[in-house]
Amino acid sequence: MKKILIFLVLLPLLVMGQSRPMGKSGQTYLWRLQWLGGPTVLLELGSFRLLTDPMLGPQGDSAFIIPQHPATGKRQVPIRRFTAGPEVDLPPLHAVLLSHLHADHFDRTARQQLNENTLVVAPPSVHTQLTADGFNRLEGIDWGESFELVEVGERLLITAMKAVHTEDSALNASLGKVNGYLLRYTRGDRHFTLYWTGDTVWQEEFAAIKARTGEVDLLLPHLGAVGKGGVLGLRSLDARQALRLVKAVEPKLVIPIHHTTFSHYVEPIEAFSKLAGDKGHSYRLVLLREGESYQGETVVPPPRARR
Repeated sequence: MKKILIFLVLLPLLVMGQSRPMGKSGQTYLWRLQWLGGPTVLLELGSFRLLTDPMLGPQGDSAFIIPQHPATGKRQVPIRRFTAGPEVDLPPLHAVLLSHLHADHFDRTARQQLNENTLVVAPPSVHTQLTADGFNRLEGIDWGESFELVEVGERLLITAMKAVHTEDSALNASLGKVNGYLLRYTRGDRHFTLYWTGDTVWQEEFAAIKARTGEVDLLLPHLGAVGKGGVLGLRSLDARQALRLVKAVEPKLVIPIHHTTFSHYVEPIEAFSKLAGDKGHSYRLVLLREGESYQGETVVPPPRARR
């Protein structure tokens, strides 16, 4: 396993934001996330700030062009963004995590706005294109490989996880390598583990995935059932596949992303919530709307008022 220690110097990205995720009463949270739509999440794990698959473009009928539509097979199809991206002050980032480099996971707006010195973590196969786009701090990790970000008193281990974009092996090869990521955050005796699936369909080997992930606090599955019922087949989890993955991972919390925002997402989020939201499950299901946030454990309580 490749393991690299990186001691960080943060670089400005867009607009400066808070250095810590703060609650209404002033407490600091162990972790916090904000869903920005599609596959894009702003993650705050202690001091570490990361952005996943940045889709930062505006609402419109042509948010991006997909080379071949998975449902119809048509070439060069414009994809609509139904909702405007939330206004957000992005803080300095420790890293951008890329699952892959398709147009629906790293848009033109993000390429233009992200600082060229931002650390970008991605499959090694896309480094040539990222370099051509002007990014000069790249970290390539393949499935099973890891590297670690380090701050004073804190560590974040990032491991690339297997993701399979389609069940068609020939098409899968042409679509290129896709990473999911397992993030293990440690601060003193506190630990938090997040599994972000990236674009994947169910694989039978995922039935034993918990042996690789260990205990998972938060699962971020990519839904939307892209391509379902179409000529090129499924490209991301549908509701039933996602539920199988949830049962295999056994997370404490599930927050689905990669749904609703764009017109090539086939299946509404309600299809998953009806299956996964039934009583009797050991996990909690949280459904966010674009721009909404969710935070975890309080680690620094607000000061007590003096009597």
